[in-house]
Amino acid sequence: MTKSTRSFIFTVCTMILNIAMTLAIILFLVVLFFVPFFIIGKTPTSDNFIIQAGLPVIIVLGLIISLKLFTATTAGIIKLFHLENKLDEKIIRRYSKENRF
Repeated sequence: MTKSTRSFIFTVCTMILNIAMTLAIILFLVVLFFVPFFIIGKTPTSDNFIIQAGLPVIIVLGLIISLKLFTATTAGIIKLFHLENKLDEKIIRRYSKENRF
């Protein structure tokens, strides 16, 4: 198996992991956002300003958290399984410590 084939498989697997992680984080934040409404006993409605303003903020926050967590996780997987010499250099540089924000 060549480096480009391994890199392609790695990219597809990390893309699936990223999508699943993003959806899980956003779902967790949405549930965390709605729990206080149900504890108080007040059912949120769609015309409520807090819901209209809060959900876009939650989605953007979930995307940012997911991006940071995904980059750190992918770099850790590359280091844990010693994939530095098995993957393309572009992928290694993308997830290196210097390029993380």
